[in-house]
Amino acid sequence: MKRYDVLFAIMAVWEVRFFGEMARRLRDEEGLSVGFITFHEAGDDLLEKMGIGYFSLHKLKQRYLRDCGGLTPAQAQQEYNIADLHTLYRHEMLRTNRGDEAAHVCKALAYLRLLDDILREHDVGCVVQELGGFIAPLSLYHVSRRRGVPHVFIEPSIFNRQVLFTLDSLYCELPADILPGDSPEPGLLDYLRTARARPPVVMPHKDRHAFNSMALRRIFSPDNIRRLGRKLYHKYVLHREEEYNAIGWYVAHHLQRWVRSKLLRRYYREPVPGEAYIFYPFHVPLDVSLTVRSPAFLDQEAFVARLVRALPLGMSLYIKEHPASIGAHSPSYLKQVLRDPRVKLIHPRHNSHELIRNASAIVTINSKVGMEALLQEKPVLVLGRTYYRGHGLTVDANASDDLSDAVQRVLAWRPDPLAIRVFLDRIWHWSYPSELFEFSEANRRVFYDSLRHFLHMRVPSLYSGRYREAHGEMLTGPKPEWPHAD
Repeated sequence: MKRYDVLFAIMAVWEVRFFGEMARRLRDEEGLSVGFITFHEAGDDLLEKMGIGYFSLHKLKQRYLRDCGGLTPAQAQQEYNIADLHTLYRHEMLRTNRGDEAAHVCKALAYLRLLDDILREHDVGCVVQELGGFIAPLSLYHVSRRRGVPHVFIEPSIFNRQVLFTLDSLYCELPADILPGDSPEPGLLDYLRTARARPPVVMPHKDRHAFNSMALRRIFSPDNIRRLGRKLYHKYVLHREEEYNAIGWYVAHHLQRWVRSKLLRRYYREPVPGEAYIFYPFHVPLDVSLTVRSPAFLDQEAFVARLVRALPLGMSLYIKEHPASIGAHSPSYLKQVLRDPRVKLIHPRHNSHELIRNASAIVTINSKVGMEALLQEKPVLVLGRTYYRGHGLTVDANASDDLSDAVQRVLAWRPDPLAIRVFLDRIWHWSYPSELFEFSEANRRVFYDSLRHFLHMRVPSLYSGRYREAHGEMLTGPKPEWPHAD
């Protein structure tokens, strides 16, 4: 069996186009054996043309699905050290609106065994994939951990045009060995000066299509129509399967959001000058940050109702939809919460940085808004798992804690500006320049350099023995930077 030093896992054709170039360069320039695990048959065709090996789950999975991988839920939980198998399929079952739990359980068991066989039989050295909450990426993560194979999740950083590579963890948690320098990085200081003067909208390139307004002309924008056209072409013309292709449901979902966005207009309010309030920004419903990282807070409307009851006298609560999920919340549920005159649903286009600046405190599960609030040196109550929790910067609580007590503590809290600066310095050192799935030449170059540097520094097992004989010593030195404009 062929050994693979690095296996990329991809879910869509455009991921193949992006990571395919990274794979070719790791193979040709680094001498690594590189392959793919694919969940999209049209992606298989591209890899064939590139001359890159792959494992197509659509060609392999049927044999495993017949007997659910020969596993029971209890066996899988024990063998792969999974506390609750539900964590493997919760996100997928909710996001695809498919309620057949038995089918999801069987799929999870089959994927665990199938992916385990691939990693075992091919002596895989490292797995790289974008962070995801569906069965496929989560199963691959747990299998990698069981096999002792280094596993890398990629996700956007708090800083614009930067990414994080998270090694061997489902959670975005700052590695303990990343320490601040003797003085702040010049790049960080420049970023902070700009961000505090004009706070940026941190919008990862890969998610920009989700930040469209809910106007019909934006829903049916040329970009969205092209995305839909590609899916229809792959499915009905090429007859190529992909892992998540519920086209009808997704179209219906966006039309439902459009209707809801119109119904919610009557409830939008503007901030009241001088009013004391706590700001709670809604997370994207059913995002991986909730379904996988903080499932106790999936029902955000119920949580808001709890938060209202925890408000002290004279304090209001401002809530706001996430700009990527306008219309995602049920108007009937929100109507119940908004009956309390202390609660105001702020228009989603209102500047969140202004809301943060004027708030008495910010309450969040694990949103980046919490980090943006720390940039403004505001008190933050954190209830879920996130990289800025547990560093003495925030008031931290859990789902079972007394929320009234937590609110009182955060209103009396004042973060230490120096501690915030030191922490930001560590995050800056952790982050790498680049954007996921931006196809400009400059970005592809810096993404490859960033990934290469990370693998050299954090996955040294890839570069021992035969590699050093052929290529010499491992890469050392500073991280890559964005190329300067001429």
